[in-house]
This record gives sequence, structure tokens and C-alpha cells, in this order.
Amino acid sequence: MKKLFKTIYLLSLAAVSLIYFSGCENNPSELQDYDPQPVLEAYLYNGQPASEVKLTRVSPLYDYFDPSAVGIAGADIIMFRLDAPGDTVHYQNMGSDGLYSPLETLMVQGKAVYRIEVNTPEGEYLWAETTVPDTFTLVVNQTFFLHPNAPVMDTLGTFNREMPSILFQWNTPDSAGGYLGAAVCQTPIDSLIGLDPDWDPEDTVDVDEPSRTSLDMFMNYQSFQELAWINFQWVGWHKYTFMAVDQDYFDAVFSYFRAQQGVMVEPLTNIHGGRGAFAGICAIDFMLYMERVE
Repeated sequence: MKKLFKTIYLLSLAAVSLIYFSGCENNPSELQDYDPQPVLEAYLYNGQPASEVKLTRVSPLYDYFDPSAVGIAGADIIMFRLDAPGDTVHYQNMGSDGLYSPLETLMVQGKAVYRIEVNTPEGEYLWAETTVPDTFTLVVNQTFFLHPNAPVMDTLGTFNREMPSILFQWNTPDSAGGYLGAAVCQTPIDSLIGLDPDWDPEDTVDVDEPSRTSLDMFMNYQSFQELAWINFQWVGWHKYTFMAVDQDYFDAVFSYFRAQQGVMVEPLTNIHGGRGAFAGICAIDFMLYMERVE
């Protein structure tokens, strides 16, 4: 799941970089003089301990991109609960890659409000707040299920594109700004087989890394949604994660797609003093197997 959020945010950073680059034709010094912003990534999962956070810096477009060189070391990072003083976590730098691990154990609570504050060695100050969505129940309904409207279990079963679509229903949790649904194929890239009967292995020969992830977005007023088979492109096991997310993170992901369409200048962020995401999440995971129909 963490890799998924990292992928989503890296895509938004790429969009920002392209936006800055697009204006350099008339004023090339604007890009060359750009002061790279700090980027903070921290995700709080309801019912789980607070985990590591990442602090990096936007890589200049004129330099070779080296992931190991963008980490910010030596920062002071603290995260605490605003509505229950005393729940506090300090973070310790783990190395040059910008990863920071918590020194204290803090179990993330639903409906709780958290704040994170960062002071970098360069004198920059970043902060953000999030409200973690409450727990909720996700049920599945499909004609051939023996027990419709039963809560989703760890493994949902085996499916193909000729079966009726799955219908999800959920009770809307408190503090949810919207919902994300992510399907991630678990098959290694070099072993992928397309679900399309006309799929040709040569289709992926010239692709460095075929996408194994699809993302759905659902508004906060929704309480049911069909899971269309178009979300699945490959044979094999898929991990599907259904997430209630806070309003700021939902807006950030939505704005990424709007920026791609040219409707917005750049994706939104709730990080004051930099870029990134400090998000509250309540997630339900399950596995399903997709088989090919010839």
C-alpha cells in the first residue's frame, strides 16, 4: 500500500515538474533559478502504529536524477494528536535517503486529528494536519455469491470478465473526504499474461515497466459502486485496497488528474512550507484471482 501512495505522489511531482518546465521557453532563468522545495510524505492508517515518514527535495530538472541524493537528513520531525494532548511521536533519521522512523509507538485512531511539524537543517518549516477516517464495513453483493451482503474477507475468490460485476456497498465513515480503490497485480513484470484473449506478449516488449496498478475514485456521498473488470488487465492474483481517505488527500489525488487535463496549474498539497502529503486513511484489503477466458 505504501508503494501505491508513493507512486501516486511521484506522478503528481512529475506533473509539477512539467508545469515548471513548460514556462521555461520564454524565461529559461525561472527554471534554472528555481529553489527546490522540500517534500514530506507521511500516511496514518487507522488501527495501525504510526510508521516511517519520508523527507526529500524536488530534484532539479537540469541535473541527473539520483533517488539516493534527494533525501534530507538531520531534520527535526514531530507528530502529535491535537485532540488528545500527550500522544506524541518523534522521528529519527534512518539514513541519506530521507527516511525517518518513529521513536515512540503510537496507535492511530479513527476520527482523531493529528499534526506533523518539520524543521530542516536549511531553516525550512513544514507543517500539516489530518483527520483520520473512522472504521467502516465493506460488503460485496453479486448474484452467484452464497452469502450476499457479507463483509469482505481476505480472499474474495476467482473471477473472469464474463462474470457479473462485483457491487461494493459500505457505510459512510466519519471524516471521510472520499474513497480510493486500488487494484495491484501481484504477478512479476516478466511473467505478465494479459486477460484479453487477443493479447500478444510482444505488446510489452518495448515497455520498461507495464502498469500493474489501476485506481478508482469515489465521492464522499457514495455508499455503493460497481467494480468493473476493466480495472484488471492481467492474469493472476490482485490485491485490491478500498480506502476511505481524508478530504485533503482526496483533493490532492483528484487535482493530479485535473492538472494532467490542463484544468489546474498544479496538484494540490496540504503541506505548508513545501509539497507532499500528510494523509489519514482507513483501508480494507482483500485478494482476488483473475483468470483468462479464451
